[in-house]
Amino acid sequence: MKSLNDHKTTNLSDRVYQEYRELAGRYDRQWRSYLNHTQQKASELLLPEYNDKILDSSGGTGLFATYLLKKPETSVVISDFSDEMLEQARQRFNSQRDRVTIVRADAHKLPFSDGAFHKVYNLNSLHYYANQDFAVDELVRVCRPGGKLLILDWSSDTRLFRMFARIMRMAGYEYSRILSSDELRNMFRERGLHIIQSENWTWRGWSLAAVVAEKPIG
Repeated sequence: MKSLNDHKTTNLSDRVYQEYRELAGRYDRQWRSYLNHTQQKASELLLPEYNDKILDSSGGTGLFATYLLKKPETSVVISDFSDEMLEQARQRFNSQRDRVTIVRADAHKLPFSDGAFHKVYNLNSLHYYANQDFAVDELVRVCRPGGKLLILDWSSDTRLFRMFARIMRMAGYEYSRILSSDELRNMFRERGLHIIQSENWTWRGWSLAAVVAEKPIG
């Protein structure tokens, strides 16, 4: 499996880093139903195509990358801030070294060239980023003109989930900001992207939103 130089800087709090450091070995099991739901949804909203070069940003253990690699000849770069989460990904893809690259990286400053990827995915992570505008700017930057981006995350659309999020924060669960589906769509529009598809829904009490957009050519 290929590796790139580690990029140690992170704008995520020490508490979040420590949480995922401790959670890495059981993360896929503990969140299995939620991950299966959101990752299946994302793979349906934006299908990989033959020979795509794909970024799975904040891809953690690499579970979602297993969906992306089902299309022949695709290659996937998994980036994440947690060494421990990425170690799970290394073990998962030990036999697919020619198609998977593992990179420790800060989502606010991705170590990739402009337009490096045909498709860029970011799942269940935007609410953690200290500067969400910087992070989305980076996702757009590394997507090539004519390429597509998908962001799927928690949504503040429902009153019930807004209350739940406040309770989580009071209980010590760390996150930055949860956007509404309108705010998420505006993230794309403000950067000149063409929105292809947008959905918001509730699953087992979780309010979720996803947007697929295309980066214009020229």
